[in-house]
Amino acid sequence: MAMYIGKNFDSFNFRHTRTIRNDEQHSSGVGLILICYSPTEDKEEEEEKDSFYEELQRAVEETPVHDILIILGDLNAKIGTNNKGKESIMGKHGCGVINNNGSRLVDFCLENKLVIGGTIFQHKNIHKLTWTSPDGHTQNQIDHVLINKRWRGTLQDVRALRGAVVGSDHTLVLVKLKLKLRKIKKGEQRSPQVDVSKLKDPALMKSFQLEVKNRFTILKGEQELSIEQFNTTLAGKKTLGLKRKKKKEWISSKT
Repeated sequence: MAMYIGKNFDSFNFRHTRTIRNDEQHSSGVGLILICYSPTEDKEEEEEKDSFYEELQRAVEETPVHDILIILGDLNAKIGTNNKGKESIMGKHGCGVINNNGSRLVDFCLENKLVIGGTIFQHKNIHKLTWTSPDGHTQNQIDHVLINKRWRGTLQDVRALRGAVVGSDHTLVLVKLKLKLRKIKKGEQRSPQVDVSKLKDPALMKSFQLEVKNRFTILKGEQELSIEQFNTTLAGKKTLGLKRKKKKEWISSKT
C-alpha cells in the first residue's frame, strides 16, 4: 500500500518488523494508527502469520475502547464479496474470492469489532483493486483499511487512485474521514481567575482582608467551599477583579 501521511503525523513507533504504531491527539480524544504488512499467502509462512496476528492483537488490546483505531496496510488478504454472517464488519463490495489470509483477517475483525472499509463503498473494480502483478495480468484487492465499529460513521470513502504514480505494484489508497468535534458545554468552561497579583498593594490587601472577614460570618454553616464560591462569596471579583490575559505584541523594538 502506498500512503501519504499528513504533516501532523510526525512520530512513529516501530513495534514489530511488520507493524508501525502512531498515536495522535485530537479534539475527539486519541487516535491510534497501525500501519502493517502481513505475510503473503504462502503456506510456508503459517507460523509467521500467527506471529503477525498475535502482535496485531496485542496492539489492539492496548487501545482504549473509546479511541479511534485505524489499521491500514498490505494485508495480503482477499476478502471477496460474500458477507453473509459478517455484515457487522464488511459490506458486499469486496473483490475476488476469499483466501486463507482473508479468512484470518475476517476472523480478526469479527473478534475485535473492526470494519473493513474497502468493502463498504460501491465503486468500479478499477477503484477497488489495489495490487497488479508484474506481468499486468493479475489484479487483487489486498490492501485494506480497518476502523473500529464505534467510529464507522467517520469513514466517508475508501478508494484506489489508479492515476497516482507511486513507483510500486500497489496502488495509492485514499481514505476520507470526517470527525464530528465534541462541543464544549458551558459547565466545562474554565472559571475566570481572580487577579491575586493585586494583593501586593497594601491598601488592596487590607480591603480584601476586611471583605473576607465580613463574608466568613455568612459562611459559618457551610461545610465545603468550591473555587467558584471563593471567587464570588469571598469577594475576589469585587475587590481584586479578574485576571486579564496579556496580549503578546506582534512587533517590538527587537523586531
